[in-house]
Order: sequence, then C-alpha cells, then structure tokens
Amino acid sequence: MKDTTVTVATTSGNSADTEPFPEPPIDLELGHAAAAAAGEAEEDAMYYADTSLSSSRRRRPMDTLGCKAVSCDSAEETTRNRNHKDEEEDDEERETSCSSSTGSNSGGLFRNNSATNAFAGHRKTIFAVLIFLMGACAAGAFLYNGIVNAQQVQTAEFDQLASEFIVQLENAFKDYELFGLWIKESCRKKSRTSGETSTPLGICSRQDFRELYEYIESAGLEFQSAQYMPYVPRDKRSSVEAEAQAFYEAQYPHVNYRGIVGLFPKDGGGLTVEPQEERDFYWPVHYIEPVLGNEAAIELDLYSSPSQQTTIEHAVNTWLPSITDRLQLVQETEDYAYSIILHHPGIRLSTHNATLNKYPTGISLMVIRIPALLARTSVDAKDSATFYLFDETHTDQDPVFLGANTVYVQPHTNVVSVNPLPELSLDQLQIDLKGQPKTRFELRRVDIADRKWVVAVVSLPDTFEPEFVFVIVGGVIIIVASVILSTCFWGRLQRAGKLHAIKQRAAQEKARIIVESARQQALMERNLNDFIAHEVRNPLSSAMAALSFVSAATEQPRLTEEEKHVMCDDLHIIDSSLQLINELLRDMLELHRASDQQITITMAPTDILRDVLEPVAGILYMRGNKVQVITECPPNMVVQSDKLRLKQIVLK
Repeated sequence: MKDTTVTVATTSGNSADTEPFPEPPIDLELGHAAAAAAGEAEEDAMYYADTSLSSSRRRRPMDTLGCKAVSCDSAEETTRNRNHKDEEEDDEERETSCSSSTGSNSGGLFRNNSATNAFAGHRKTIFAVLIFLMGACAAGAFLYNGIVNAQQVQTAEFDQLASEFIVQLENAFKDYELFGLWIKESCRKKSRTSGETSTPLGICSRQDFRELYEYIESAGLEFQSAQYMPYVPRDKRSSVEAEAQAFYEAQYPHVNYRGIVGLFPKDGGGLTVEPQEERDFYWPVHYIEPVLGNEAAIELDLYSSPSQQTTIEHAVNTWLPSITDRLQLVQETEDYAYSIILHHPGIRLSTHNATLNKYPTGISLMVIRIPALLARTSVDAKDSATFYLFDETHTDQDPVFLGANTVYVQPHTNVVSVNPLPELSLDQLQIDLKGQPKTRFELRRVDIADRKWVVAVVSLPDTFEPEFVFVIVGGVIIIVASVILSTCFWGRLQRAGKLHAIKQRAAQEKARIIVESARQQALMERNLNDFIAHEVRNPLSSAMAALSFVSAATEQPRLTEEEKHVMCDDLHIIDSSLQLINELLRDMLELHRASDQQITITMAPTDILRDVLEPVAGILYMRGNKVQVITECPPNMVVQSDKLRLKQIVLK
C-alpha cells in the first residue's frame, strides 16, 4: 500500500435534478431582541433540516431491482455550490438592504436625535433667557417702584414740611393773639396801685402796663412793641394829654410830647405827623412799651390813617382780632423788613350791657415784625427750606410780599438758623422756579385773623431729593441673582443634557450591539443549519441507497455468495452511515456551540484506515454509480486526533 490517498474518479453520468434548498425568511429589523432572533434562527434550522431530508428522498428514485441513488457527484456538488452562491448573494442583498435600512433608520434616528438635541439646547437657552428676563423684569419693576416710592416719600415729606410750617405759623400767631387778649383784659381794669382816680379813662396805670409788658417779654415772645389804644372822646382829650405829658416829662424828658397827633398828607407826597385837629373821638396810642425806640408812635391817632381806620372799625364792630396791611416802621433798620399791627378788641362778655357796652372801649395793639414771626414759626423746623409769605386779602391786586427767610437745619445737631431774603413778588418767584425742575415748590393758603395769606415753600438745592442708592443696589442684586440663577439653571440643564446624551448614545450602542448580535446569531444559525443538512444528508443518502439495494436483494428467492457479500457490504454502509448520523446527532450540542465559536476538539488515538477512511469510503460508495472509491492507507496508522472532526473533513 502507498501513502494515504483518497481518489474519487467521476464520470459523466445521469444526475438527478436537485432543487435549491428553500431559504427561510430572516427578518432583521432594528429593535428585535436577541432571544427572538435566536428563536427564529432555531426554527429556520429545523426547517432546513426537514427540507434537506425531504429533498434527499425526492431525489432518490428507486426501481424494483436496482434503485440507483444519486451520490455526491459533480452535478450535485455544482448545484449545491450554485445554490449556496445564490443564498450568499441573497444574504448579501438582505444585509445590504438591512444595512441601508438600518443606516436610513439610524440616520433618521440620528437626525431625530440631532433635532432633539438641538431643541434641548434651544430649550435650555430659552429657559435661561426666560429666567434672566424674569429677573430683569423684577429688577425693572423693583427699580420703578423704588424710584416712584422714593419720589413719593420725598414729596410726602415736602408736603409735610409745608403743612407743619402752616401749623407753626397759625400757632405762632395765636400766641400773639393770646398776649393781645391779655393786654386788653389787663388794661380795661382800673389801677390796682393808685386808686380809681389815677387815670382819666379809668384804666390801668402806666406802671401796671409796664409790669404787664415785662411779663410778656419774659415769655420769649418777640415783638416790636406792646400798645394800648383807648377810645378817647373829645371831652377827655385835655385830661389824657395832661396825664401823658406829666409822665413823659418825669420819666422820659427827651421825648418831645405834642399831645394827640395824626397823620396828614405832606406836600410832595407822603405823610407827616402833626397835632390832631379837634374831633368827636380819637384812637391814640396812649400806652406803649418799650418807649425807647418807639417815640414816633406816642399818642398817634391811628384812626387818622385810612388803612388803620378800616382795621379799627373791623375790630370794633366784630369784636375779632384784625391785622393791618404791611407797614414799614420808622425805626426799622432792615430794608426788606415789614411789620403788621395786631388789633385785639377783647371779647364780648355776658355781663356787658347791650347798650352801654356795644363797642369796646379800648384795643390792644401788638406791633409784629414779619421776620420775627417767621423766625418763631421756623424754630422747630426739621428740614431746610425757603418760606415766602404773601398777603392776598385784597383780591383787586397782586399778592403783597410780607416777608421771606431761608431756614437751615444742621443735619446732626438740628440747630436752626434763619436768613431773611429780599422782597420778591409771587409771579416772579414762580417764573424763576420754572427753570429749576429739581426744585420743589408748593403754595399753601392760610387764614390769619381777618387776612388771607399765601405761604410759598421752596426746597433748597440737594434737599428732598430721592435716595436711589438702596433702590439701585436692590435692582443690581436682583439682576445679579437672576444672572446667577439663570447660569446655574443653564449649567444644570447642560449637565442633564450631556448625561441624557450619554445615556442615549449608550442606549443606541446597546441597541446596535443587540441588532448586530441578532444578525450574527441568525447568520450562525443559518450556517449551522446548512452544516447539519449537508453533514446528515450525505451519510443518509448513502444509507438509503444501500437500503434500497438490500431491500431489492431480499425479494430474490436465492442469493449467491457474491450477492450475500454485496449485501453485507451494503449493510456495512448502512451501519457506518447511521453511526455517523448518530454521532452527529449526539454531538449536536457541540455543533450548536459552533455558532458561538465554542466547539471543542476531543483528542484521542485514531486509526486512520479503520476509524476514518473506511467509514468515509463506505458512505461515498454507491452501487450502480460509475464512481470508484479507492482507499490507500497503511494498516495500523494511529494518530492523536478527533476522529469525528477528521471524518467530517475527509467526507467533505
């Protein structure tokens, strides 16, 4: 024997037509689970196996005497190769279609993911911008409300300052009215020190009036002079003048006493003081304190002045305090300092006789300098401002300037200082303030005695200005907080978006792996089915062919030795084929592991001739075919190998 060779000589012969094995449909859609794909692959394998067996049976025609079974000849091999090639092409087409479908689906998925990511990015930006805009709106609202409230607060404070000034002005003038009433009540009584005949008019003495003046002065009330003006009938004039002359000669010898005097027009304009002519009654300034500095008003008949006459008549007829128009006193040293005279007739008592006491018998006078009145009004001022005082009692003329001063209040010590201002008309004041938009200005009207005064309150520079520092700081804090919040929110959404993208990519990768695994699993299952169908079909075909010969031989009545020997060979072929099939089926689990590339090789001593070549030659041998199988192998050639795998290789 020569070296181990297996020679297969093939001749052209009849070959049965073979159908390609039907290929089961493989659905490789995205998203199928690997288990479902494996199950389908397993069903396909069973389908292939059944189809393979049925095809083998269909391709083996049998005659009654000698059935010629089709072996693994060249025609069948060519058909199988062609079918396998067609299947591979179909697989490639499916894979291409699946890949394109997967690509398109993946592209659509990626496009959708890209669109989703783009929308998520825009959404994060929109949310961050919305938070910032909300913060900006809140800051704007805070700034607006803060500015408006600050302005309203300053306006309210300025209004309160004006109201407080009006109240202080009314209270200050009530002090003058109270002291005027006190003077009137004290002077109407007879002297308590000199008896009833001490004065011609039956009023208090000059000493009593002096003491009263000192009491009033001690109260801190500032006024130019306190006076008492009695009603003097004509018959009492001489006695009144005699008493006064004696007093001034004794107490004030420097006074040039000329009796009761009046005001008369002077040539060239103005008024002059001259002795009063004879009249039915007089209203002279009989008592005056202090005398020094007020000598020009001694025994001056105020009724001789038209303006004073109106004031006296109003006080006498109404029993109410009256105020004269503004006066420029002779002894006044300041250019723009005006004065007024308060006339107080007293009150009508319930004990007065309606006929005898119809009119008051005397009027107390208080000469009040407007600067002193404004200073008393501003003594408790809390804020710095400028105050103007006008008299609009006479509606047929413009408001008359009475006085003005600027009040300065020290911020920490609350020390009040007053500076008088020059005369200025109300119209001119309003015109001047039009060019000062930041200056606050307010007009208030107040009734003082029988007069209607107008108070103009003007703010000073850098006063009553709204404080915007805290408002601006609050707005900035809100803006910064909104920026920080929007940034943090955007960053949080950004991190969440990145995490979501990572999870999404992981899910996509997982899905891709599952799909690829399912595709590989299906491909492996199909290859396994082909492998099983091919491995089982060859020995089964041989066994069936041999069985057909044996069956035909058993129908003959007598068998020769040669026919018995051939039958034994056929039975040996059947046994070898079925043993091979048994081994294949027994090793199905290991063949199934081939799909996972986990097939194992069992190494054992193997006789090449007996364990490999002879079983394979028996399978390949088919009686009636023009195929001769020659086995050449030295006996007892034993190697270390897996005889099943080696038989599969040689059989293929």
